Amino acid sequence: MDVGWVSASPPGDFEPHAAIILSLTEMLEVSPRTVVELVRALADRVPLVLIVRGEAQRQQAIVLLSDWGLPAHRFHFLFMPVGTWTRDFAPGFVRWSDGRVIILDARSPFPDRPNDDVVPAALAALLRVPRRSVPMVLEGGNLLSNGQGLALTTTALLDVNRFAGFDYDHVRVSALLAEYYGFANVAYLEPLLGYRTLHVDMFATFAGPDTVVVGACDPGEDAGSAAVLDRNAARLARLLTRSGPLRLVRVPMPPYSGGVCRTYTNVLYANGRLLVPHYPEVDGGLEREVLDVYAAVLPGWEIVRVDCSDVIRCGGALRCVSAHVPWLHERFAEAPASRPTDLMPTVESHVGSFPHDAGPVVAR
Repeated sequence: MDVGWVSASPPGDFEPHAAIILSLTEMLEVSPRTVVELVRALADRVPLVLIVRGEAQRQQAIVLLSDWGLPAHRFHFLFMPVGTWTRDFAPGFVRWSDGRVIILDARSPFPDRPNDDVVPAALAALLRVPRRSVPMVLEGGNLLSNGQGLALTTTALLDVNRFAGFDYDHVRVSALLAEYYGFANVAYLEPLLGYRTLHVDMFATFAGPDTVVVGACDPGEDAGSAAVLDRNAARLARLLTRSGPLRLVRVPMPPYSGGVCRTYTNVLYANGRLLVPHYPEVDGGLEREVLDVYAAVLPGWEIVRVDCSDVIRCGGALRCVSAHVPWLHERFAEAPASRPTDLMPTVESHVGSFPHDAGPVVAR
């Protein structure tokens, strides 16, 4: 295919999007409550693409959603034998100089989840857009865009590429992110070491092109996480955006406990509605403070809490189980087909367990 230069890097999560993809393949079994709460919060805001393993699971989803009064007939269903962490296996999107939207197909780091690597090609065919292979490992959970050429990731991105056999340092990775994704500036932050998920979205989120929200721990309760988060905050405060210095906002984060990272930055933006994790076991006063932070940085947005107590124990929250589809609004203007689309009829049904063992390096 002819290669153009990137005129628009991946949009920020906070920008308008054409659709949201959710994988229900394992959540239907592990946490149907989360499925219902997620779909209820999104159904009237943005077209939904729901991934299920096959017809039997589609019928299971339809019964569950219909029982709760949700319009299952309005959703797009795809048959794809993949796991839960949609953000990690979903492709990236950029716009080229000639106006074309391009799907970016980076490599998956998980050999025990071969179907993850098939998803970008399958979605490119479905959405009728070109696809470009990216010669590096990149999980969507470890990449945040401000929509104007600034990217945040963690040093775990370098580790996972070395583990995959790529001899890349941060200079080479930054060059690839510039060439394929159009990022002019990449900030490598410290992951929250000791956590099972080393992605940037577990402790940071862009709430606008010049605003980043970063977790803050009480050093008296979790000194290690507090120190990492404070160093990352100091690093971010030195970054520049097109409109000036990056605005830094801190949001409280409970201490790391029992192997669980109860994040309040792993949120889901849905065209003017923000979905924020809710953990019933966390003090209500802290969660009210979280909601106040987002209300202040996102004036005019509706904020909805979604119970994430099941999925967070498996290593992720709302951003992890979802992916945005930008720009392609015309693809979702029509009503869903009466028959679901089977995107991978010949691929072996081989998915990771939930929760899965991410191996010695990185990620959900």
